[in-house]
Amino acid sequence: MNKIHKEKYWKNPKIYNKKSKKWRRNHPNYDKEYYAKNTEKCLKNSKKWQKKNPDYHKEYGKRKETIIRSKKWRKNNPEYLRMIARKRRAMKKKIKENYTIKHSVITFNAFNNKCYNCKSTEKLEIDHHRPLSKGYPLTLKNAVILCRSCNSSKGNKSPEDFYGRYKCKKLDTKLKKIAKNNK
Repeated sequence: MNKIHKEKYWKNPKIYNKKSKKWRRNHPNYDKEYYAKNTEKCLKNSKKWQKKNPDYHKEYGKRKETIIRSKKWRKNNPEYLRMIARKRRAMKKKIKENYTIKHSVITFNAFNNKCYNCKSTEKLEIDHHRPLSKGYPLTLKNAVILCRSCNSSKGNKSPEDFYGRYKCKKLDTKLKKIAKNNK
């Protein structure tokens, strides 16, 4: 930012903030694209800034209001946090997973907000029907709603071992139907 631009900004920052927000809305992927093109430069600048400001991150994490805001956000966005955790696990296994919050809404609705195994409505979670550990990504064809207890019991067992053959076959048919109806 040059000197003239700074002076104009500080005379009326609200106008510049509005313009900036509007520009960001119109260019939502700019940061990602820039970073992809200039990864080394960005990393170099980041490291350089961190060396100049070593106490910033230490202090930032300790700020009470930051901690409170973070806890509040986590409490209000549990499904988003689960989605991030699922993606991280899939990346570790080098499996591409594009399961979004929209997909989870579809899945919950398809199972009537009940655990498929015990029909409980408490502490529901989205689970991989066929386990991620065996190479199956989370998709509409592979997502099932289980309560925390059933999900913990299932672990990475194959669905045939956990549900039994009949119930598993019934679930496979239901999942194919869900995926077909929501293409």
